[in-house]
Amino acid sequence: MIRITSLFVLGFYSLFLNAQQAWVVDTTFKTNVEHKSVTDIEFYDDYILISGLLQFESEITPCYSAKIDYNGNMTGCFSGGGGIVPWSNRYYIGIGQSILRKFESGVTDNSFNTNSIFYNPIHAGQFVVLPDDKVLATGGRDLYSTEDTTLIGSNFCLTRYDTLGNLDSSFQHRQCQFGIAQRIVAHPDGRFLVSGVMDVFDGEPVGHIFKVNYDGSLDTTFHTNIDFGSASDYYFYNDGRILASGWFHSPEFPNDTIPLVRLMPDGAIDHSFNYDIRMRLFPNSNWPGIVQGMYTLDSATIFLAGSFATLNDEWVGGVFAIDTAGNILPEYFPGTNCDTVIGPNTIITLAMRDFEMGPDGMLYAYGSFHGFDDGYQNHPDQTMIIRLKQVNVGVEDHANELPLATLSLFPNPATNTVTFDYFLQHKPTDAYLVVRDVLGREMFRQKLTDQKRQLAWDTEDVAPGTYAVTLVNKARTLRAEKLVIHH
Repeated sequence: MIRITSLFVLGFYSLFLNAQQAWVVDTTFKTNVEHKSVTDIEFYDDYILISGLLQFESEITPCYSAKIDYNGNMTGCFSGGGGIVPWSNRYYIGIGQSILRKFESGVTDNSFNTNSIFYNPIHAGQFVVLPDDKVLATGGRDLYSTEDTTLIGSNFCLTRYDTLGNLDSSFQHRQCQFGIAQRIVAHPDGRFLVSGVMDVFDGEPVGHIFKVNYDGSLDTTFHTNIDFGSASDYYFYNDGRILASGWFHSPEFPNDTIPLVRLMPDGAIDHSFNYDIRMRLFPNSNWPGIVQGMYTLDSATIFLAGSFATLNDEWVGGVFAIDTAGNILPEYFPGTNCDTVIGPNTIITLAMRDFEMGPDGMLYAYGSFHGFDDGYQNHPDQTMIIRLKQVNVGVEDHANELPLATLSLFPNPATNTVTFDYFLQHKPTDAYLVVRDVLGREMFRQKLTDQKRQLAWDTEDVAPGTYAVTLVNKARTLRAEKLVIHH
């Protein structure tokens, strides 16, 4: 029993220390993309493929997809502009209202062509590549007869293409009413989640997130009470629940739109999630922010990025972190982040490279922005794509960049009371001392108004165990200590 307890405490403290690792800009990587935006990114062994509307410093005309090396230098420019889906030794990429298949060299695979005369691509959507190499796409399309080119119907929002890019005649293409389908992702159960601004799919009323079967038919066992908005990304819990990002309204949240919604396996709204997340597109405005992308760092941490300047009235500049219950984790991105927005989106999504796809597990953030403040230094020359590396808060490499602060606890282990002795080099502006338990729950919080002080905390009624104590100023973790309580 003693051994198990010791291992548990050690494991918790290791996780806690990891949680105090901030992400800082890796200045060895820098693109020369000056304008427009990056909409997608994919990693290969010796290059990075990016897509969007890219204006490089050295180029007169924009580029819609490009290869860059791992220093950020552009090595090739191609057609594209939309989402990228790797496929064998090729990849699919969206272009306007169509889909291209390309070789890794960037040359278009002309054996795949969705520019058929038998449909009119009114609205582009997103797509998934199926195991049989067929392509399932959302959007809005007018379909025409293959025999006499007469109009079959309008606003087909779910269409499928065969391996040559032709409309798949074996598939029943589906129509939407009062809007179009925009986002489609594969669900772990083999079905697909579809979202968009529509009220009717295949003749049936649906919420703005719904599920379809592999054959494109509506999954009637899944229904959401979302009557406005659209999803941009998803996180799937092991228990079947779904976290969706974007912008949503429901009769169950009558006062405002929300940027995140958690759904039960049947689509019902999970009210146990923390919905107290207020995002604004601009400071001191009523325009709601939108979460565009999510990346799961580990089983307990989700990174979010999108079009927003403030989070709960604090400047965050397009990126923040939460735990899986929706509680905000400020220690991962302690800076002011993107400080100059030049496009419609601050950051579109986040992409982490694993060891097979890139060096050192670095984190790439991309979108439409100039400048990134990582909490230690403002980097105004970082544009459209940044590479972030994780460092321990207070490590020697950044000792000169961190504000001087000290924190000591006594007695430690504590019994009935503990005293926190802290010192800050600069006068605190938004400083707190916070104590959390092993589950991340906040047990104690004290706003700090003095640069130097001792604080006492009555621990008589606090459960024995290991706790994390952090000294935070302007959402930046300055010091972290372990506290043990026993009675």
